[in-house]
Amino acid sequence: NSSFNASCVLTIRHFGRQWYFKHAHGWGQPRSRAIRQACLAHIMPHLGSRGLVSLKASHVRRWLKALLAEQTTITVLFAAYTLRALLEAAATQKHLSASQWEGLRRSLAHGTVMALGKHHSVETDQ
Repeated sequence: NSSFNASCVLTIRHFGRQWYFKHAHGWGQPRSRAIRQACLAHIMPHLGSRGLVSLKASHVRRWLKALLAEQTTITVLFAAYTLRALLEAAATQKHLSASQWEGLRRSLAHGTVMALGKHHSVETDQ
């Protein structure tokens, strides 16, 4: 149970930093740079101060909605992909419960569909 108690104060920013530095060397420079940019520019300013265990699907949905309003489709998709990978690692390390991870994963999947729908509607409007 000490793992759960430690998770209560583990923020997305702190875990994301650990996750990034643990894996960045294996991603190659262009991918590593893109993931770092997605974290710094799009994930951490909005979600970084939240504790992992207190992160809810509604937080992710609001974040995605804000991104969709201001960013290109590819930016939203890559930021969502990056957050999904980060949260999947947190779930694997038991910082998220299985049900919490499932709700977050579904919100990210829904956001991806919304981003692709936005992209499709922009393409068909032209």
